[in-house]
Amino acid sequence: MVKIDHSVVRCTSCDGWQQLPPVPPSHRARCYRCRALLQRSKHPSLDVPLALSLAALIALAIANGTPFLSLEYAGIRQSNFLVTGAMALWQDDHFFLSLLVAFTGILAPATQISLVCYLLLSIRRGRLPWKFGRTLRLVTALGPWSMAGVYLIGVFVASAKLGQFAALVEGTGFYAFVAMVLLWTASSATLDPRALGRRPELNAGGAP
Repeated sequence: MVKIDHSVVRCTSCDGWQQLPPVPPSHRARCYRCRALLQRSKHPSLDVPLALSLAALIALAIANGTPFLSLEYAGIRQSNFLVTGAMALWQDDHFFLSLLVAFTGILAPATQISLVCYLLLSIRRGRLPWKFGRTLRLVTALGPWSMAGVYLIGVFVASAKLGQFAALVEGTGFYAFVAMVLLWTASSATLDPRALGRRPELNAGGAP
């Protein structure tokens, strides 16, 4: 049986593997290559990332349920929702691209934010989340595929091009999606997923 050294971590910014020694109190560990933050020594409050994550989840729900963009051309107005772009690609027989856009722009962010809210709420109540280890690994694995920000940039580019031919009106869903991207970015900046298993709120022994 091979023993796994859990002190060896991968930098999410530059993919550099390195051994992480115990971090002294009031110190931070940074990547030797790109100087990105790897771990904090202290246990900051979960209230801020939890509030930001819940707000991001609510904003994403609003973005999915309300009109995203409306096009006005020759007196005709057409309302489009967040999923409309992926559906249009599917109808044009671009099946792989349609699934990729829907997964990276909508499904992956929604799943990742929902799982983080579940983990934080459980830990905040002093309970070890069910399937904690697997859930945490899934959150980490979804990170590179959660591209809501890239999706939003694509919307800006497409809007700039379409604006030459039709009038575009941003709907409630558009502003909710922008808010979700900002809230989730702020939540990610205040949360270290690798440190969740060492939270003092957890009274249980370990994660499955």
